[in-house]
Amino acid sequence: MNRKNILILASILLLGNLACYAQLKSVDYEKAVDLLNCRAIELSLKSAEVTDYENFSKSLKCTDNPSYLSLNKYLSSLMKYQNTIDLAAEIESLKGKFDEKKAPGDALDFLTKEVFQESSKFKRLAKFEQSRKEQPEYQDFKANLKRDLDRILSYQEIIVSDTKGQDVGANKEKKDEETGLSYFSLYFLVPFSLALAACGFSVWFFFRVNSAFQDVDDQLKQPPRPFIPAKSSYDPETENLRSQLNQLTLEFNRLKTSFEEFTSGSNRLEGNKDNVSADYSNYQKPKIENSLSSFGGSDIYYLPTPNDDGSFNAKSLNPNFIEGSSIYKFEKKSKCEASFEIDQSSAAMKQALLYPETNITRVCIADNSFEAFHTRVRTVSPGKAVLEGDKWKVIDKAQIRYE
Repeated sequence: MNRKNILILASILLLGNLACYAQLKSVDYEKAVDLLNCRAIELSLKSAEVTDYENFSKSLKCTDNPSYLSLNKYLSSLMKYQNTIDLAAEIESLKGKFDEKKAPGDALDFLTKEVFQESSKFKRLAKFEQSRKEQPEYQDFKANLKRDLDRILSYQEIIVSDTKGQDVGANKEKKDEETGLSYFSLYFLVPFSLALAACGFSVWFFFRVNSAFQDVDDQLKQPPRPFIPAKSSYDPETENLRSQLNQLTLEFNRLKTSFEEFTSGSNRLEGNKDNVSADYSNYQKPKIENSLSSFGGSDIYYLPTPNDDGSFNAKSLNPNFIEGSSIYKFEKKSKCEASFEIDQSSAAMKQALLYPETNITRVCIADNSFEAFHTRVRTVSPGKAVLEGDKWKVIDKAQIRYE
């Protein structure tokens, strides 16, 4: 191989290694999404209640890059930030928008600009910015977020900032300036050196393979050596192995014969299958009348979470209370009219108060607002519902009070 071909091969390998550093990596993109999620939750809690914000900052530090599961578990334990939980879920869905063909700069614009502007795709993020964009605190949040995400997506060392804009890594930057290290030497020369080393290793490996093929080619060009058979000698170990091989052959033949006999027997059983199926088809199942189709007098049933439109599915009626699912006690006055209220059992109370906005406010009107210390719901007056098709439509909401 001449020098020209060697230089061409080295250039291709070097450019290939350098191109790897311009591509967006999935692990860095997901890390950037997690940081965006943590920062958004932190600002949301700070705007809502200072105590919850301080407890969150102590339990889950954004500098540790907590996962979505940890963030969601903490928010759910507070039992009063459903909008923030929904916002965190929408941010987590951004991980599904990863595109390895995108450059780091495109991913940065997507996470810091586009997701906050496309209200049709990301409603909660757009609402999150719309309600805060005039606040100086939010401007600091966006500036710090863009800087930190840029360092993650550009494979640089992260200097994480808090929401006040103070750099946690300021001391380290000062130390780097004192020792004369620049961003060029840290973030360009190191990857370039690694790429150059990889290129050198590739060239060395190519020459090794080429040399090995050359040795094989030289050996093939040599005249063949005469074959000299080895002297036969008795080897006890070889004879022992030969004997074991013969025994295994006999055992294999025996198993083969047994398998053939088993196959023929299963075929005979398969022939009787049609007769059995014909006899079974003549069997008439007893007709079971649906007890839910007719109602005589008042019947008690139980229902789970209501639908978004404030109705109940007729198929969800259950005569038995199911712990962890049942919330409402449903009393039928006639075939198409019924009254309902939250069941007074502790299991129903716990299930209802887990998500009040979903489980209660859709079909109930509260005399007071829900607080975190409330543990029970008292029904002041039951609600009313009528059957329309396959749903029980609420015509009068139940009146309740949190206690």
